[in-house]
Amino acid sequence: MKKCSQHQDFDLDILCLDCNVIICKSCLNHHNKHTIKNINEIKQSLLNINYNITYSNDDVDDSDDSDDNDDNNKNENNNNNNNSTKENNVFQERLQWLWNQVKVSTEQIEELTSHEDRITEQFQMYFEMLMLEERRLKKPIVDEIDNVKQHLDNYIKEIQSLYNIIQQQIKQTSTKVVEEVEEDHKQIEKEIKEDITINYELPAIIESLEQSESLDQFIHHNSNTIFYVNKQISKNDNNFNNNNDNNDNHNECTILDIIENHNIQYKKKNSELEIVDYDVMTNDERYQYTVRNYILESIVVQCCRTEEQRAANPKHSFFVQMSSDNKPVLSLLPKDEDGVLQSMKTESDMIASCLDQVKPTSVHLVASKHTIYMLHSERGKKGEAKIIAYSPTTKILDDCYLTDIYRMPCHVTMLNPVMWYDCYSNYIYLYGKSSLGITHARINTLNYVYEDLLLLEDPLNVLPIGIYTDYHSSGLFTLLYNSQFKSFKLKEYFIVGMIGQIDHTIAKNIVPTFISQGYYDKAIYLYIGANPNHKFLKIDISNFPDVDPTTKELKTIDPNENVKALLNNRLLLTPMAFDNDNKEIYLFTENQCFVYSIKENVWRKWKHQPSHGKLLVFSDFKI
Repeated sequence: MKKCSQHQDFDLDILCLDCNVIICKSCLNHHNKHTIKNINEIKQSLLNINYNITYSNDDVDDSDDSDDNDDNNKNENNNNNNNSTKENNVFQERLQWLWNQVKVSTEQIEELTSHEDRITEQFQMYFEMLMLEERRLKKPIVDEIDNVKQHLDNYIKEIQSLYNIIQQQIKQTSTKVVEEVEEDHKQIEKEIKEDITINYELPAIIESLEQSESLDQFIHHNSNTIFYVNKQISKNDNNFNNNNDNNDNHNECTILDIIENHNIQYKKKNSELEIVDYDVMTNDERYQYTVRNYILESIVVQCCRTEEQRAANPKHSFFVQMSSDNKPVLSLLPKDEDGVLQSMKTESDMIASCLDQVKPTSVHLVASKHTIYMLHSERGKKGEAKIIAYSPTTKILDDCYLTDIYRMPCHVTMLNPVMWYDCYSNYIYLYGKSSLGITHARINTLNYVYEDLLLLEDPLNVLPIGIYTDYHSSGLFTLLYNSQFKSFKLKEYFIVGMIGQIDHTIAKNIVPTFISQGYYDKAIYLYIGANPNHKFLKIDISNFPDVDPTTKELKTIDPNENVKALLNNRLLLTPMAFDNDNKEIYLFTENQCFVYSIKENVWRKWKHQPSHGKLLVFSDFKI
């Protein structure tokens, strides 16, 4: 042990905790009323702290002796130490304090992370709302741009027609004039390189118009494109002009006929050709008001929702069902089970009016937490698909075709596809049968771009049931029923490239009468209505791809309820929907609705009865 530098005869075996210096016995005079510990006390304090350390195999054999020694040391320390228990346990107290701080920090991180997630979710909602509002504000402007472009195209075509009439007259001029024209065009050929692409695209014409100060200059700039035909003048021989004089009257009649045809084609009413200068869509004040509204909404982000905050900013659930004439009908769910469904007639009529304009052959529903999406094909326009997006929160309705170059091709138009909305990527995923096979596809809800992902051969005995995505693992899952093998299978893919296909048999030897499915909290819930017994399965996919999905059987509906599927004369997919706030599942049958509590693993009957067809429940709309 080291000796004290000031007192050579004494060891440095004491620690002053207040000064944090090592001293000897003679130095104690300078540390009156300080908290001090000698080496033996420190060792004993460390030995008194036992955190069940894992020993090696060699140490285990002597564990009993070590325990006895520890007990002896503790007894000796209790008998000989004159300091208080608090002082003896200074290290243990510090460790306990640190442990408490670690726990508090962990709780703070969890709470802050939860706040962060809530903010992300809120702004994701506003982002989606802003995108819908942007498209709504821009739609009349885009329509007017298309209208003006159509007028411009008509103007250019009339200029071409008039210019052709002029060229027809030039053909009847003297040889001298023809030679002059030929010389002019030779000069033009030197100045302008021939455009082998012969670009007639309207953007190129608009750019040329912006650069041209006069009509002559515009024709000069486009002599190799839209006025390319004019160059043929220089190549015409003089045979036309060398004809006898008997042809003169015929030529004059030809010119008159051309002018008459031109007037018939282009002499339209002024109202059809005029561009009306008016306020398109919104003025700056209205636009700024709209943006200001969203900003005011977005700062009311409820990170921690207390009971008072929930009361001040209630969230509501909406009930959507398809009517007998294939129109979505919206209802507001009551806050308690004894309440009455409130009809949302205005919203329902707005959507129905939009659908009446196209008379769709079918309508397929899917919803995010904030928007209802209705995918439908327009009657009489095979292969074309449209989307109606409606937000009950903002009352914004958006209706447009899928982007032209990505529009749903005829051969992949699906029959009754199952659909899934991925809230992280803002994609709608579709899974169903098409004319070429079983199709996997998705639609970007920000720009309405359609994309084929995978096409598989279509065995007639396979029924697509569900499609789901997991954002964290980049995984895509599909659920199907094979009637030949009487089995339910789950298939896994990596979304990028749609590779890594793996099959998992979920249930077998089952002939279902109806099937209901849904996805909640990284688990797929599958309800199989079968005789004599039903099955209700929870398929955990939270650890994909490291761990295969696991299946757990849950409680089924009471057999005495005599549950029937909707239109029970055939195998049918019936709706299942989730109430995220209450952690409950709604299951709709032919004439009843049942609610399953995820927490309690029990079913109860819901008083509200479905009336027809496909149903959908979604929540978290704040109004």
